[in-house]
Amino acid sequence: MNVPPYIIAQLEKANDVIRRQSEELDRFRSSDLQVENIALTNAADRDCSAMSEQSRPVYRARGLASRSESRTEKSSS
Repeated sequence: MNVPPYIIAQLEKANDVIRRQSEELDRFRSSDLQVENIALTNAADRDCSAMSEQSRPVYRARGLASRSESRTEKSSS
């Protein structure tokens, strides 16, 4: 099958991106760093924007408190 060179180039670029992201993820997993999923937290904060600060659920990603929990802790201090 003949594949146009520009398609091959696009696939190679996509492979490079996936390889770099996989390497970065492996580095995070192998270190003791805990990473919060900001996109998920931001989406959850938007979904809960109508709730009062005290009734907002706490979102966690790999053991780190989300921004909503941090705000609740600061306001109760």
